[in-house]
Amino acid sequence: MTKPLEPWSAALVLVGAVAVTAASVVGVASPVLAGPVIGSTVAIVVGQALVVALVLGSRRSRPDLGLAATAAVGAVALGLAVTDLQLFARALDADRLDLFRPTAAAAPSPTFGSVALLAGHAAYVVAGVLAAVALARRPSVAVDDAPRRGVLVLLGAAGAAAAVVSPAYVSTDSVFLAPSVLGAPLSLALGYVLAALAVLVVVALAATSPRRDVTRGALVGVALSVLLVVVPRVPAAATSGDRIDVGPGTWLGLVGAALLLAAARPDRTAARPNRTDAAGERRRAAERPRRAPNARLVAGSLLLLSAAAAGAGSVLPVLAASGPIPRIAGLGAVAVSGVVVATVGVLLCLSEFAPSVRPASAPILAAHVALVAVVLQAVVLGVGVDGVRPGLGGWLLGLSVLAAVVAAPALAAAGGSDPVDSDAAERPLLVRAVAWTSAVLIVVGSLLPARSVDGRLGGWIGTWPWGWDVWGRVVFAAVVVTTAAILLRARRSRAVAAAVGTTVGAGGLALAAIVDGAAVGAAITGVGAIVSALLSGLLTRTDE
Repeated sequence: MTKPLEPWSAALVLVGAVAVTAASVVGVASPVLAGPVIGSTVAIVVGQALVVALVLGSRRSRPDLGLAATAAVGAVALGLAVTDLQLFARALDADRLDLFRPTAAAAPSPTFGSVALLAGHAAYVVAGVLAAVALARRPSVAVDDAPRRGVLVLLGAAGAAAAVVSPAYVSTDSVFLAPSVLGAPLSLALGYVLAALAVLVVVALAATSPRRDVTRGALVGVALSVLLVVVPRVPAAATSGDRIDVGPGTWLGLVGAALLLAAARPDRTAARPNRTDAAGERRRAAERPRRAPNARLVAGSLLLLSAAAAGAGSVLPVLAASGPIPRIAGLGAVAVSGVVVATVGVLLCLSEFAPSVRPASAPILAAHVALVAVVLQAVVLGVGVDGVRPGLGGWLLGLSVLAAVVAAPALAAAGGSDPVDSDAAERPLLVRAVAWTSAVLIVVGSLLPARSVDGRLGGWIGTWPWGWDVWGRVVFAAVVVTTAAILLRARRSRAVAAAVGTTVGAGGLALAAIVDGAAVGAAITGVGAIVSALLSGLLTRTDE
């Protein structure tokens, strides 16, 4: 008989909360100019207490809510655990003003508090995994007609994810530099990107869950995780003088968490007594919140905006200078990608086609972002030259990426209004093997050099700091893995659509690299696209 995992998960949550709280009290580095800020410590203690109270208090009365919240906190904690490694690599660059302020006299070294902080986040990660497994083991229930509040979920997820990767502080201090995520050390950049992706993935799964308590628990768990990151920054910046101030990431996090909590609030109509008469039934149907009816239109509109901005940006000057500007590779691929994304956006706006095309839209949109990121990397390098500045096309391409990022949680929220996968089942071993083979090939190809220009390889994960082009491919690889995991349990029509979307996205990236001068990464990605195309046919045959 399988042992219950819920007690172990709850115990690890308690261990993680105690360890993180201890780290905020004793400090994580020495020697330092100042240790943990009292206000930040209080915020961390209160936040950890709320997490423990939510998990332990809901164990018996609302087990789905507690397990979903634990899984959400654990997913975000994975990224935070990676950022903790910077304390051991070079604590001076950790940018943890809530825990210590570095001094110019000596480089700080990690203390016992650093070990406690890392162990606490690791305990949260394990607790989240156990909670997710326990949640999957629980018997399925009929679809709960819970309100999805798609607009709140969309804006909250966008704000929460942006908060994690946006600058935490604005600093003119000579010691505390507070760099952007793209310019931060590897462990910090990778950890915060993982945390942002975890926010989007958890919110996506919450928006598509048929269980009311799972949706609410996941949203509350993400909101608490974001608040635990951003709230301690406020008193830390307030006590650090005029040269350090709170950055935009903190304010975005506060707004995003508030919106997610608003989306998770209980439905007032659910507690009203049942009415059996015809008039009461009509009144109850009219009062019942619909499940994110606008999320599909929001997602389609954002895709159209992203496509229009990319198309216009590809034909307008992306750089402006007084002298000649060299040709920038990848603009043609961006224009073609814009047409594909626009087509997907139009289909999403049509209710008859939206449920069928939505599973394919995520990998296509991620590939679009990766293609635009190639050109944006050229813009970033170009503006480093004296007299060169971004042109109108460059700004429009940035707008295209921003619209695509905001569209991601809208697509997830739109899934809440799709029909339920009542016939979803485990796929045969052959199908699973082909699906994961395709995903692995695409991931490996995305992480290796994709382009070779004049005999020089482009960026890949082995070069640091990563440029926009590498970050774009890393995000695409993460989306491909998520899509593969989902399609293996989705209904046939959705699984085929997801496989086709992966084929289009990976094939587009490979072909674009081939036009500009392909390297080994593009070839491997192309093979993965071919395997994904075979997967779509295999899914159709095996499910007949």
